[in-house]
Amino acid sequence: PRRIALFSGLKRREPLGANLLEELKRLWKHSIIYGFSNLLSTAVGFVLLPLYTRFLTPADYGIWDLLMVTMALVAVVLQMGLGSALFKVVLYDEQIDRRKLISTALYLLAGGSVIILIPLCVFAASISELILGSREHADLTRWIFISAYLNALIAIPLAKLRIYDESLKYGLVNISRFVVSMLLNIYFVAVLDMGVRGLVFANVLQSALFAVVLLALLGQDLKPALSMTATREMLRFGLPLVLTGVAGAVITMSSRFFLRHFGTMHEVGLFGVGSRIAMIFALVVASFQLAWPSVLFSAAKREDAKIFFATALTYCLFVFTFISLGLSVLANEVVTILAGPEFQAAYKVVPLLVLAQVFMGAYFVTAVGTNLKKRTEYQALATVAGAAVTIGLSFVLIPAHGMVGAALATLAGHVVMAVISCAASLWFYPVPYEWTRVAKIFAAALLLFAVGTRISTDRLLLDVFLKSLLVLTFPLVLFLGRFFSEKERRHARRISGMWWIRIRSRWQGAEE
Repeated sequence: PRRIALFSGLKRREPLGANLLEELKRLWKHSIIYGFSNLLSTAVGFVLLPLYTRFLTPADYGIWDLLMVTMALVAVVLQMGLGSALFKVVLYDEQIDRRKLISTALYLLAGGSVIILIPLCVFAASISELILGSREHADLTRWIFISAYLNALIAIPLAKLRIYDESLKYGLVNISRFVVSMLLNIYFVAVLDMGVRGLVFANVLQSALFAVVLLALLGQDLKPALSMTATREMLRFGLPLVLTGVAGAVITMSSRFFLRHFGTMHEVGLFGVGSRIAMIFALVVASFQLAWPSVLFSAAKREDAKIFFATALTYCLFVFTFISLGLSVLANEVVTILAGPEFQAAYKVVPLLVLAQVFMGAYFVTAVGTNLKKRTEYQALATVAGAAVTIGLSFVLIPAHGMVGAALATLAGHVVMAVISCAASLWFYPVPYEWTRVAKIFAAALLLFAVGTRISTDRLLLDVFLKSLLVLTFPLVLFLGRFFSEKERRHARRISGMWWIRIRSRWQGAEE
């Protein structure tokens, strides 16, 4: 029966009714709210890319990129999965004492992560030599660890805002972090011309400021009590997520360390710029990841839940692929606009890294069974397998193909992770995914990407215009490939008709 469920999506079904379409709209509404705020809080590195590439050499940018990767990896360990665990415990038990739960999470994280932080700071010189090839940057490495600790503390107040659906406050916090980060980075890099050291100091100051502010605001909700029951429950959820998070970081980031070992810091810098550009789409996936859990558990209570999950994958992959296609086709032009000539070769890795994020999105959407049945250890297994593939292929591909090999290894790790996780989830909770429609999405994108890479007029604006037009034909290609059902086509005609009436009425009003 499970095998039948796995492939039953090959048969065309009628699309969702209006009520389930509303659920999908709700999903994307929350994704946009959280995504916009997260976009601002993490997009500093992308927005300031022209500044970085003007004041830093590719080798300097490589050092900065490796430091940021190290900080992200350490932050995953220091957080102990408690931010996500806190959110999941509340979803599973809505009657729980939330104040006591939040207090327990903060005390546990603040105390437990210090035990990890101290030896990291003590051995910072050795770690600097390991990741950067020199002890010269030991002090910067130490500051990066401190920044990771501060960011770990911030995870609890942010989780609290999500628990109470305080999206406006959540957005305000991240907008503020964006503005402060922008100002500090510009001051230390452009005004003081401190290079990588200035970037590190700006990062630490921003983290310290918001840790103090958010913890002060959280103080009124804290209780002077520690719940052992809540501690066990959160650690049961959270610790497997540490393994998942570390393995996920290995898939996404480890290729940089291999690239530094087998190549040069110059190549690491180019790869880092390509990763920053791919981050545009990674933020789309990250925003979806934040919104998906609440929709997942809510939709699971519906009678037609499996139909919802199947269609959600199709619609999400349509959106993911549409956005990623545009970024991939325009990668060369984006690098030209944002970075200097020294960094132009970075465009080569963008399509591969963006495609990796599409599979990351699929990983989240299809992890239905493992979440609903509380078998997240299989997600950890999938991520570990993906990490192993990434590491193994890095030894083979990077010495031969440099940064392109690093991007291929990263992509392979994401594919393996998504496939294993999907298979495990289907075992626990069979969902009749629409595999034929999914295949049409990828086929149409591949066709347009192949055409787009051949467009070159040696005129930047003309290339951008022609490639953008090509990308916008993506829905048309799917239409010609009979991707959309009759009901979906009727719905699209109705919406386009309403827009046409509005435009015509406004045009006539303007003439009068």
